[in-house]
Amino acid sequence: MLQLLTQDHAQRLDDHSIIDLLCLAFIDNKRMHMLIGRVGAFRLRLETVVTYCFYLAKKLGGVISSTCRNTHIIYYQKSEMYHSIGDYLRYCLVAIFAVRLNRVWGVFTREKRVKTIRKQEITRSKDEDYLYVWYLAQRKSYLKLDGLVEVKNQLISESLRLKLPIYMETTEERLLPMYERIGFNFYTSAQITKSGMVLWFGRFDPNQNHIP
Repeated sequence: MLQLLTQDHAQRLDDHSIIDLLCLAFIDNKRMHMLIGRVGAFRLRLETVVTYCFYLAKKLGGVISSTCRNTHIIYYQKSEMYHSIGDYLRYCLVAIFAVRLNRVWGVFTREKRVKTIRKQEITRSKDEDYLYVWYLAQRKSYLKLDGLVEVKNQLISESLRLKLPIYMETTEERLLPMYERIGFNFYTSAQITKSGMVLWFGRFDPNQNHIP
């Protein structure tokens, strides 16, 4: 029993470490600022969002971590997606605390537009199922590329194994060349806020790409 408790405690600590790394990596992310707004307790609100996504993906086996534990990918397979009671409770916390009720409709409208653009490509490509990347993050103080290469190769291996495309979006234009070297095709971009924030939409095709 003591061993089980120790293992459970270690797992919780590891989960918290990943969530903390993701929060630090996305604290200046434009899309997160659009979602949450520039308000007090931003770090805590961001953690609420990341925690919801992390545990939803984790139960589906959608967490890939590098051996060095400095790089992580959080993703899910669309056909495997479902929500538990815990997921719904965390989602309500996101809406009430992180987004705030007076902003929910505006955020919902913007995210619906993003999903519509993605769905148009899914329909055009005739993708009945796919993998979707929520987060790809590396500890800012870790300057080596081995972690990014490792998790990227694992995700692409999963895409090739399942013969499923990978979808993702980013607001970071500077990262587009890196994703393109991996094999992503950015099929469109869209301005999704009045302030001019642009989102780039990417797709990896397992039938046309291979691990470098």
